[in-house]
Amino acid sequence: MKSTLLSTLTFFFCLLFCSCSLENRVNVMISSNDTMFIYVNQKVLNDKYKFVLQLDSITEESRCPLGGECIWAGNARAKFNLTEAGNNHQFTLNTNTAFGSDTIIGEIRYKLINLLPYPSVNNTFQYNSYYAVIAVSKK
Repeated sequence: MKSTLLSTLTFFFCLLFCSCSLENRVNVMISSNDTMFIYVNQKVLNDKYKFVLQLDSITEESRCPLGGECIWAGNARAKFNLTEAGNNHQFTLNTNTAFGSDTIIGEIRYKLINLLPYPSVNNTFQYNSYYAVIAVSKK
């Protein structure tokens, strides 16, 4: 009886952990810096300002690729999830400052410095290789 119960529990734990794909896991990094690098689906805990920031998704990528000829510079838009002081916030930041590249929530300013890799006509890259460079500061 004891071994059957142990085997059953082992099977369910294996099923639970093996069924999670690596793409669905969220990495959590810790940062004390004012400049943070966050990959898509990654969470960064900033212990200096006491918040957790996640790059949820890239909702627009229309920047003129390197090697291309375009009539405008374009824009990339990133969606973020923020948890601070027990409150959750969602916001978007843009690479084109005309569309809003920063926001202030509470006492903290979040500014998108860059979204990389930059598109190129000669190179393709995986969606999960995107990362945002975010500057944070007290307002």
